[in-house]
Amino acid sequence: MENPKKQHSLFWPILLIGIGVICLLVNFNVIAPVSVGTFVRFWPMLLVLIGLEILFGRRNSWVGGVVGILTVGLVIFFLIFGPSTGVSTSPQSSVDVYSAPLGNTTHVNYNLETASESVEISALKDNTNLIYARLAHQGTINFDVSGETNKTVSLSENYNSDSWLNWNFSFDETKWEIGLAPAIPTDLSLDGGSGSLNVDLSSLQLGSLTASLGSGSSIFYLPESKTPIEASFDSGSGSVNIVLPKFTTITVTLMSGSGSIHIDIPDGAEVRIEVSDSGSGSLSLPDSLTRVSGDVETGVWESAGYATAVNPIYIHIVDRGSGSISID
Repeated sequence: MENPKKQHSLFWPILLIGIGVICLLVNFNVIAPVSVGTFVRFWPMLLVLIGLEILFGRRNSWVGGVVGILTVGLVIFFLIFGPSTGVSTSPQSSVDVYSAPLGNTTHVNYNLETASESVEISALKDNTNLIYARLAHQGTINFDVSGETNKTVSLSENYNSDSWLNWNFSFDETKWEIGLAPAIPTDLSLDGGSGSLNVDLSSLQLGSLTASLGSGSSIFYLPESKTPIEASFDSGSGSVNIVLPKFTTITVTLMSGSGSIHIDIPDGAEVRIEVSDSGSGSLSLPDSLTRVSGDVETGVWESAGYATAVNPIYIHIVDRGSGSISID
């Protein structure tokens, strides 16, 4: 006696096709962007439908197909008509502008905390604003300006507790563009997240920079200055590139993580490099430097004219991680 031919349910193939159709509808702006969290909301209904598929779909393939079509149809219906009823179906993306007038400011401290968006920071082209920020984002922005002539500008972003589910299937780019005042003495504190950073400070009157970096790649351009600049970098897993200026006395303090770090020093600059920790990552220094103390892992290296230089560059590697460090 021959065994009856095994029925193959159409439920799962149709469900997968339906997810693909939903993603296409999002990308063609037919429905609002959706996130992983949106799909998670449907898990009770999915349990019911899987139960129906087990009961009936494995006996008759067409029943599983009908259940799959109903599932996809209900999800699409909710995504289209849910927003009109006040039910949020996607992470709330928006573009907002934050600014403050320069006024009588004589000095400014910027405290910037970035998140997952890519960020561009540069000097404003005019001297009317203290800050002008155009932010395409999904979270809640915190913006505050305090002080009279010595002002503090704080900018950060908060996410909901379920933000780990808010991966957006629309692939819309979220980006921060931040302009800072070029005409006044400036101290900048930057806390980087997972987004990439392009920080061009070459036109600012920078006194100090403190950068605590995350997993995003970053590049920093420091300005020429008649007064000394203090710069501190605490890097994470993202790669870091630092371009130092000519004709400027500058001190760079470096704590490295697992990401690679490259420091570009200007041609002809007089440099002193002090390494206080051996770490596990590789270290590459300019051949023109002479080791004046220590060994090949930790020590002090100097260029020939450092002691009498008008604008010396001092780089202190306080903590080395597993990432490579190259200075040239």
